Amino acid sequence: MVPWNKGLKGAQVGWNKGLGKKKISISCKCGCEEMTALGSVYISGHNTRGRISSPESIKKRTEKVLGQKRPNGNWNPWSTGLTTKNNETVRKLGRSISKTMKRKFKYDKEFLLDFRKARDASPNKLEIFMNELLQDMFPNEWKFVGDFDTFIGGKCPDFINVNGRKQIIEVFGNYWHKKEDIKTRTDHFKQYGFDTLVIWENDINKNLSKVKSKLVSYSRK
Repeated sequence: MVPWNKGLKGAQVGWNKGLGKKKISISCKCGCEEMTALGSVYISGHNTRGRISSPESIKKRTEKVLGQKRPNGNWNPWSTGLTTKNNETVRKLGRSISKTMKRKFKYDKEFLLDFRKARDASPNKLEIFMNELLQDMFPNEWKFVGDFDTFIGGKCPDFINVNGRKQIIEVFGNYWHKKEDIKTRTDHFKQYGFDTLVIWENDINKNLSKVKSKLVSYSRK
């Protein structure tokens, strides 16, 4: 019987070289419903969820990775240069995370408390000024909730009317917001029956009388 490889010399190329499975992003197998990195079945660290590790094993893992860094400091090298605009996987990942976070913000009170503590949420100078202005003009009608106190459909407004009206006031800092953000926020809260008034930092600093007029008109709606 003649061996199948008779006459063949050197390293042989496997018949299935290059025919491996296509790497895709899937829902993490731990059940968290978040999307994994390409080719993975778990998000990093999720494969040990629910397991109780001994102090010795934790110490070994810590020492193993101590001082290590990913290429260029990027902890997700597969997504370098990819955005929701140019890559479908990143879009799916973003949508999945968004849905998961909305559910947490809407139903998980313990998560909300932990989130607020982690962010050390407190009003900034602009929000403090607006709160004082609202309490002076409309005592006990408005409450500051921008410290993650209240979420409406997964988004947290700055001020909400507590006198029976479904009204919201958003205070936009010039550095953090663009004009397009107005439509995004107002459309979102409108789905839940809320009217939204946006006050810009620039108007507060340069034309406070205009801001007061807007607030008075808004309160009479």
